[in-house]
Amino acid sequence: SESAIISSHGAAAECVQARAALRKAESAREPRMTDEREEDPVEEVEEEEEEEEEEEEEEEPVDTKPELEEFCKPKCVKTWVAYQECTERVEKDTTGEAHCTGQYFDYLSCIDKCVAPKLFHTLK
Repeated sequence: SESAIISSHGAAAECVQARAALRKAESAREPRMTDEREEDPVEEVEEEEEEEEEEEEEEEPVDTKPELEEFCKPKCVKTWVAYQECTERVEKDTTGEAHCTGQYFDYLSCIDKCVAPKLFHTLK
């Protein structure tokens, strides 16, 4: 019975080998269906390097808003002075109800109105 098992394993191995040989023969006879251009690993690496170089050439965007805000602050001196005067009054207030939110937003609004036209001209 052991010899029958061994011979059946041998027959199975022969069958597997025969199938592999048959597939190999069939693939040799039939034309391969491939893309017109086969992938070349060297070309793929070169293409990836070119793409990386193009990305490096593109400059990182620069936020010009803080620079423009500094440029516009001198034009908003009136609203800044009004805000400073308000903060002095609030420091002297003992009720705790006074605040300078309105004056602060007036100052920021002045800066934003000055910055906006210049900022949108620099956007791509």
